[in-house]
Amino acid sequence: STTVIARGKLRLMAQRGEEIPEGVGLDKEGRPTRDGMEAFHGVTLPFGGAKGASLALVMDIFSGLFTGAAFGGRVRSLYNDAQAAQDVGHFILCMRPNLFLPSTQTFKDRMDELVSILKRQPCAEGFDEILMPGERESREEERRKVDGVPLQEDVVASLEEEAQKTGLTFPEPLD
Repeated sequence: STTVIARGKLRLMAQRGEEIPEGVGLDKEGRPTRDGMEAFHGVTLPFGGAKGASLALVMDIFSGLFTGAAFGGRVRSLYNDAQAAQDVGHFILCMRPNLFLPSTQTFKDRMDELVSILKRQPCAEGFDEILMPGERESREEERRKVDGVPLQEDVVASLEEEAQKTGLTFPEPLD
């Protein structure tokens, strides 16, 4: 995603009654909002201002135009419209690591060096570590394998209702 925040997070924050950060979304009329549901039904802003919007446009061209899928905001909603396919396209770039380098190992060594350089940078105030993309999620996945996945009360109620309809027993929460 090339947005400041994932649309699912907007929806989740709205369900929790939390305000979204400033500069994250616009309502249907294009006005800045801190209401997650208004932004969810409006516009989620791209990261990086004009440069981020340009990257989002390139991704829309690759994933929508080139693939024959929907583009320009016409992808059907994952959350609000289950009557038809989303018509979402995907762009996957595959490249041999040794296409421009002598070997795959050279690429791996250079990537390790880049990560090391980035992680050695001074941390912003209030932070004690620089994380690479996916690192936080990997750690959270490991923690949840041990502690379980937290669910909101309304989600639990909905799952319990579905379990009852199908004759299944909904599992008890972990302590």
